[in-house]
Formats: sequence, structure tokens, C-alpha cells
Amino acid sequence: MPCGETSRLSVKVMVCVVIAVSSLLMSCRLVTEVENVAALNAIVGETTYHVSVTGNNDADGLSLETAWRTIDYAVNTADADALVIVHEGDYRENSGGNGCLSFTAEMADLRLQAAGEVRILADGAVEQIVLLQYCSGFIEFDGFAFDGESVVERGIKANCGNKRFVDCRFRAVTDLAIEIHASSAVMIEDCLFGSPDQPLAAGGVYLNGSDDSAVRDCTFHTAGNSGDIVCCYATDDILIASNMFGSQTEPLHDSNNNWVVVVEDAQAPVIEHNTFHMLEGRCIRARQVYVDVAGIVIRNNVFLHQVLSADYSISVGREDPWGASNSSSLICGNILDIPTGDSTKHNIFVGYTLDPVIRDNVSHGGGFGLGIKGNDRAAVYHNSIYDCGRQGIVDKAGHDCEYYGNYVNNAFGECVRMTDDIYSGREVLDSYWHDNTLVAHPPHAAYCVDSPVDPVNARILCDDHYFELEESAQILLTYHGFRHDLTYVRSEFGWDLNSSLTASMEFPSFVDIGCIQPGPRWAKISCEMSEVCAGQLRYWSESREWTRQVEDPTMIVEFELEQLPTNTRIYYQAELIDLDGNSVLSPIASFKTGHRRKSKMHFTEVNSD
Repeated sequence: MPCGETSRLSVKVMVCVVIAVSSLLMSCRLVTEVENVAALNAIVGETTYHVSVTGNNDADGLSLETAWRTIDYAVNTADADALVIVHEGDYRENSGGNGCLSFTAEMADLRLQAAGEVRILADGAVEQIVLLQYCSGFIEFDGFAFDGESVVERGIKANCGNKRFVDCRFRAVTDLAIEIHASSAVMIEDCLFGSPDQPLAAGGVYLNGSDDSAVRDCTFHTAGNSGDIVCCYATDDILIASNMFGSQTEPLHDSNNNWVVVVEDAQAPVIEHNTFHMLEGRCIRARQVYVDVAGIVIRNNVFLHQVLSADYSISVGREDPWGASNSSSLICGNILDIPTGDSTKHNIFVGYTLDPVIRDNVSHGGGFGLGIKGNDRAAVYHNSIYDCGRQGIVDKAGHDCEYYGNYVNNAFGECVRMTDDIYSGREVLDSYWHDNTLVAHPPHAAYCVDSPVDPVNARILCDDHYFELEESAQILLTYHGFRHDLTYVRSEFGWDLNSSLTASMEFPSFVDIGCIQPGPRWAKISCEMSEVCAGQLRYWSESREWTRQVEDPTMIVEFELEQLPTNTRIYYQAELIDLDGNSVLSPIASFKTGHRRKSKMHFTEVNSD
């Protein structure tokens, strides 16, 4: 092809490419313009009104220059689905002479947004700053400060749902910041309750019968003994998430048996990713009182206690077996850091529930690590518990509970305690403990079994544990006031059956050793050990010495001896080694082989007749 043809072809190709790219760009611009038009229509479709401290309620409210004067006038005048922008300043509202900003049943859906620092105040010492009464429509407050000036009881009081409070501040109320009843879809997000220099004198949020609601990403600063901070009663599907309670420099302090978070008679509440900075006080309580509940979830929270107190960090269920039922709770992934001391309360307590799961929690310090009381079919696994003032895990009157994969390192008390509930008459039964690591420190034991619990009759199965004991701490179990070693645990409670309990620093010992029915040329030496062992047997006569080796660890080690000399005294000594490499040497013993039997010929006189 001539060069000119090639050039023309290149030009044609370039023109086609340019046209294609141009078409694509025009198409993109067209799509973008359509999207912008749609967004513009959405903005135009939402009427925006303005409120200003220099405004006038006789104006149209459509701009800052023609803004209205009061929020009350705006919410009674604005069209449905309107946005009301409230500009910076203090607004002392008095709807209808009741001393507060009041929303009635006739209110339309509205969004109220603060522009700058906007405080909403009540007109005097009244019950609330804002009253939402029987207005079922959607109302949103964004960026407001509700200031009770230390004379108003509540910031928000409502008996209607579908309300949202975002990026709001609640200051100087004397009772509750938010109180809402008989509602649904209440969202409280990114709000600040009190401040480090001016904590709330009372509680934060009270929701009663407010299903499908959430309290999340909020920060709470409250004064000591100020009452429960977040309370949810009969409120199903509540989410309490990612909140900050107190701070490291200003931790919460309450010695009056109040709780930070209370969830009661609620189905499927979720309490997660919260941080509790505590000087003293109780953190989370979730329980049933009048109705059966299910599906409580408490996960991935952090508890930072600065002093030891006789308080719970997490409490689920009840202390007694009477009342409504609680089933299928999940307590997982929580981190608890508490000073160590002799406290009577539990870091995590789960009482009288059905099928709870307690897993992957990390607890340091406190009184008791995990208190599992009166539960049926509890699954307790992969928890790490360090340095409790008393016991690490307590199984009190549990039925069919399983404990596995837990790590308990307790320098100040027993690792595990099993006991009955003498007040209700309920006994601990059918527990299965396996694959746990228990680190005991003198003079404390790994296990504490309270009288009158008998692990055999209570059908408590324990196997595949690994015990770590400091030297001289050869104590594994406290039973009826006596202390016993691993040998006693196995022989008394039957935990040697189908189990492989091992203990570091616990040297193996011989429960029994002897020769079984020696023959003229053979014998069997049987060594019953306190724990699984392997090793060798050295045996000899006056003329010769032999050895036998066993490599598979077991609790009854047997050596088969063959080709022995007859009618000979054989001496033997076993050296056995446990799984940690600790060895023990048996005393020298002996046996005598028998005589070889010789055939005898018997002659009988034969009568030739």
C-alpha cells in the first residue's frame, strides 16, 4: 500500500477514535448532568426555613434576612419535610405558655439543623426543655445544645417515636437528659452528655418500650451517684454501641449501686464496642424480671477500672432461679482490666440462663473472673483470666455445662471452683472440663471443689487439661478442706478414665508397680503411674543385664520380658518420664522365674496273656 494510503488510513482511524472518545465524554457529561439535575430537584423539593435570634415571626422565614424569631413558630408553620436552619444564639422557648419547646400531634416531618453554637433553653424551672407529645412523624435535631441551667429536670421528654438526635449536647439537667416512652426507631447518635468540667448531675438516657432504637457514638460524663446512665426497659432490638463512658482523666464514679448500662426485659439487645472508664461502679446489667427474654449480646466492650470495688463489670441474668427465663445470651470478646484484690463480686457474671455462650473474653484482676451460676448448657471457652483476687472460674450449680480452651493464671486464688447453690438447693451436675490450661501458684490449688460436691456423683468429667504449677505447688485440688495431688485426683474422682491430664512441675509417681505371673521364661512388669509416662525398664540377673523400652505414653506402662533364664532371681528397676520430661526412678525389686517342666515317662506292665 502506498504511503499516502497509509497516512489517510491513520487519519481515519484517529478520527474514529476521537469521535468515540468524544461520544463517551458527552455521554458521561449527560449522565452527570442528569444526576445533578436530580440532586437539584431533591434540594429544591425540600423547603428550607431560617430561624435567628434577630428574626421576626411576621417574616416568611425563607432566608437569613427574613428569618423567624422562635423555633416554636417555625415547627408550627413550616411545610412537611422541611429543613429548619437555626442560626447561632440562645433560644428560650415557651410553646403555648408551658415553658418549653413543645411538639404536638399536628407536627409535620421536620429536620432542625443548628448553624453554629445554638442553645435551646426552657423558660424557667419547668420539667423539660423539649416535649414531644403524640407526634408520630419524623423529627430530627442536628447540632443543638439542650441546656437545663441546673433548674430543668429533663432535656427531652417524649412519648412518640421516629425521632433522631445527632451531634447534640445535653447540659445541666437535674434528672435525665432524654426520657422516651412507648416509641420506636429512636436514634441518639454522636451526642455529648455533660462534659469533664461540668458532668451531668443525673442519668443520661431512659428508653421504655422504644423498640428498634439505638444509642451510639455518644460520650457520657456524669457525676458520682447520679443514677443509671443508659436504661432500656421492655425495649426490643436496642443497639448500644461505640459509646464512651467517662474518660481516663475523668472516670465515672458511683458507689450507690447504680449501673452505667441497664437493659431489662428486652429481646435481642446488642451492647457492643463501648468503652467504660471507671473509678468505681457497676457497668452492664442485662436481665429478665417480668417477661422471658432471649438473644442478649454483649461483645467487644472495654472496661478500664482504676480502683477495685465490689461491683460487676458485666451481669447477665439473675442471682436466683425464680422469675422469667433468659436464653441464648452471648458474652464475647470483652476486655476487662481491673486492679487485683479481695472482692466478692464477679468481673463477668451469668446467672440462671439457658444456653449462654461465654467466649474469647480477657479478664485481668478483680475478685472473681467468671461467675457461672445456675446455668443450663453453658458453653464457656477460649477465655483468658489473670490474677483474680479469688477464683478464676466459678461453676455454681451449673447443669450440662462445658468448659474448654480456657487459660487461667491466678496468683491469688484457685483457678477453678465448683460448688452448689445452697440457697436454692440446686447442685452442680454433668459438667465437662477439657483442654484448659490452669496455672496455679502456691499455696493455692488449680481446682477447689466445695463440700459437699462429689465429682463422681455429680458426674463431673475432667480430661486433657494442662496444669502449670510452680515448684513446691504440687497441689491440684481442694476437697472437703484437704489438699491432694494429681494422683489422688485421678484415683478418687476417676479422672484417669479416658483422660490425659498432665502437670508441669508435677513429678510423676508410682501408684503401683509389680511383676504379673512370672513364668519359667517370661514375665510382665506393670507400672501404674500418677500421670501419662513412657520410659524404660532395666532388668538383670547375676550373669547378664537387659533393657526394655516403651515409647507410647500411658498411665499404665507395661514391659513384656521374654527369653528369661529359668529358676533365676531377676532384679528390675523402671525409669519413667512424663510429657514434660520429669523422670522418676522406681525402687529395685525382683522376682524369680520358675523351673522348666520336664516330660516324665510312665511304664505300664503289659500282660502277655
